[in-house]
Amino acid sequence: MKKVSLAFPILIALLWGIGTGCSKRSVTPVSNTLFYLAEDCGNGQTTVSINGTSKQISQIFSTAPKCGEKNTASFQLAAGTYAYTVTDNSGNRSGSITVEANKCNTVRITCDSFSTNIRNIISQEYIDSLRKWGVIIHPGQTPPGNLNGIYRFAPTTCSHRWSAADHYYIGQVIDDYKYRFANQTADAITVSKKNYSETDTASGIAGYISGSGNAFTIFGKISGVSNSTPYTEVMIVSGTMTPSGIADMQYGFIVTAKTGDLSNTAIIPVGTGRVFYDGDELSEYLASFRPAAGTSIGYTVANMAGTGN
Repeated sequence: MKKVSLAFPILIALLWGIGTGCSKRSVTPVSNTLFYLAEDCGNGQTTVSINGTSKQISQIFSTAPKCGEKNTASFQLAAGTYAYTVTDNSGNRSGSITVEANKCNTVRITCDSFSTNIRNIISQEYIDSLRKWGVIIHPGQTPPGNLNGIYRFAPTTCSHRWSAADHYYIGQVIDDYKYRFANQTADAITVSKKNYSETDTASGIAGYISGSGNAFTIFGKISGVSNSTPYTEVMIVSGTMTPSGIADMQYGFIVTAKTGDLSNTAIIPVGTGRVFYDGDELSEYLASFRPAAGTSIGYTVANMAGTGN
């Protein structure tokens, strides 16, 4: 009887499986997601935790490093949105990142400790811009718990304008304002404001609070239409609580998005804004949010919230 070799049929079967893809397995593509430290927080070591994995960073980078560079926290993640935490001696910071497939995704870490709610409405780039304009922003996640109240913001004085072409000028004093903070929780609050001539009013703005001790900053996202142009801005109110009211109170806004208006004639450019401060350095407590006759100091009646040129 002839012996039949099984080697050839087995080889044919293996080749057939490879050729038809029967032996292939589905592989989920992953992307490199890199966290890097952008400033010296005096902490020695920073830990990043994401998707159940923690890694440490010990080097400062002035510019974004390339994916795979040493001394960064590098993770291989499938496309999707992930929550992360950053831990060091300056506290815990949290945020989220949307990982894009086939891309080097980078996250710049700073010493600021802001909640996810704040990070979701304003970027670090815009926070840095506001600081360059002179806004004192108070990081941290333990703000004072006694912000509810009504405050007089006057004399309302311009400290930053979006450009030399702005119709406001540095040091210009405009109409007095009132601010009302209400419904404060651990990190949220509602803000209402109006000038005494009631040409600029807003109510029920949802805000999120950062800060520590008696110092605080409120961030609020506002969407609207001005001169037929839809826009989004982030407003900030910053100061320090005292028994007499809010010391060194500042109000500012930065335009974060708009539709159309490429010539910037309807709305000031994205990434620009204005800043105002209380000229007597104290925003006193008030009993009523309603303007009373004769209470305005009588400066030029103008409003500060207009995003138009």
